[in-house]
Amino acid sequence: MIRRISWVAAFLSAAVLSTCALWLNSRSGQLRLVMWQHGLTAGALASGQIEDEPQLTSYGLDPEGVYKLASLSKPITAAAILRLVQGGKLSLTDRIGDATVQQLLQHSGGWDRAIAGDPFCAADEALAKQFRPGTRYAYSNLGYCLLSREIERRSGMSYERYARSVLPKGSHLRVGIPSLSGAGGWVGSPSDYFAFASQPLRPLTSAPPVYAPRGQSYYGLGWRVWPDGTLSHFGYLPGSYSIVFRRGGFVVVGVFSGDPENPEATTTRLKRVLIDRS
Repeated sequence: MIRRISWVAAFLSAAVLSTCALWLNSRSGQLRLVMWQHGLTAGALASGQIEDEPQLTSYGLDPEGVYKLASLSKPITAAAILRLVQGGKLSLTDRIGDATVQQLLQHSGGWDRAIAGDPFCAADEALAKQFRPGTRYAYSNLGYCLLSREIERRSGMSYERYARSVLPKGSHLRVGIPSLSGAGGWVGSPSDYFAFASQPLRPLTSAPPVYAPRGQSYYGLGWRVWPDGTLSHFGYLPGSYSIVFRRGGFVVVGVFSGDPENPEATTTRLKRVLIDRS
């Protein structure tokens, strides 16, 4: 009798371990593990092929709810700038202060927030610079705020009204935090952002800067470009983190609650789970 109980216990233990292993090897299991390891308490995804309706998945958040998209605003701003360029109302070589439009799009405008802090949208192009524009990369919210103002100047419309022209018809994306402008003010659902990110890419979106490191990722015109061709962007504001990936015909958008200690590391881990395993 004791031997039979021991055998049953061993069998059940093996079954539980096998089930756990299968779950951890699944995309859902891997995603929940990354969320736990990186301080993300809940999330929602919209994913799928660009020609299809997205698959919506909840990890504690409503995939059709409205969330802060933070720096996922920047690809929208970049798309609006490129629409002006295609329409002949702006050139990538036009200057805003001593930096070109392309340099601002590629975060090469001369401001390094690691040295001087990040004024976000509370300053202008006269703010002291830490390097010569166009010589290296340093992520800058200020550059995208200046681009938002340039959109208004060249289009004769408000930033949001013109930027909506690059969104799919019927999109519910909107500027919900005006003070963050085109650098981080958009809000919306993963499904709405999926529709935006699934549109045909505008020419030059993946254009590399002259200083782009060979074999490493770089910042193109509004998107981070990975060596394998994946386009991505993440956004972070206190309490919320968002991500978009696009590779080939596959797109995934995620919104999460929580405060990852290192958003860059979180993005790399999520890429492995959401794109490299897809």
